[in-house]
Amino acid sequence: MAPKEIDTKYLKSFGSIIKKHTNKDKRFVVIVGGGYTNRWYRDRAKEMGVRNTNDLHWIGIAATRLNAELVRTLFGRLAHPVIYWDLSKKVNWKEKVLISAGYKPGCSTDQDAVLIAKKFKTKTIIKLTNVDYVYTKDPKKFKNAKIIKNISWKDYLKVFGNSETHKPGQHIPFDTIAAANSKKNSIEVFCLGGKSLKNLDNLLSRKPWRGTKIHG
Repeated sequence: MAPKEIDTKYLKSFGSIIKKHTNKDKRFVVIVGGGYTNRWYRDRAKEMGVRNTNDLHWIGIAATRLNAELVRTLFGRLAHPVIYWDLSKKVNWKEKVLISAGYKPGCSTDQDAVLIAKKFKTKTIIKLTNVDYVYTKDPKKFKNAKIIKNISWKDYLKVFGNSETHKPGQHIPFDTIAAANSKKNSIEVFCLGGKSLKNLDNLLSRKPWRGTKIHG
């Protein structure tokens, strides 16, 4: 939603697709990341000499909550009126959409998504990214990066490591802490990307889609 400036066209398209599928008796929890806003503030903090990882985490979390408030307004009355970020508390929501944001230091929004999936007893997470598939390496930096269309959590962790700590600003398809927890809880993740949201609509409509499925 925010590769640099807020992409309002992308957000409106996203909102239209989610609204379309809420009419088909679906409900959604939308976890919003920090995007460019997070990176911009984090980099300014580092320029000032901030090196404390906890402080950098809190900056990123604040960015996710700001972005989440923007996304919440997109859905109007379809969305729960308060963003849900304190995952230690229960939330009673009757609306079609619940907007969530960063929880606490040490967690990425990927891990937040896994915690929410467990809380609401769902086994499916859809992650929207800026690349069309999961690759073995960053395709913007490495020409020999290979597309991964389908991979087990066991193999995913072999490719991307099995770190037990989260560092702000990590650039991996799905945080390894969240990956390990997804494996443990049999949660599947669909990674969809690119500027077009057609694949999201197709996936939700059970039509052919392009992207990566991580499972098992």
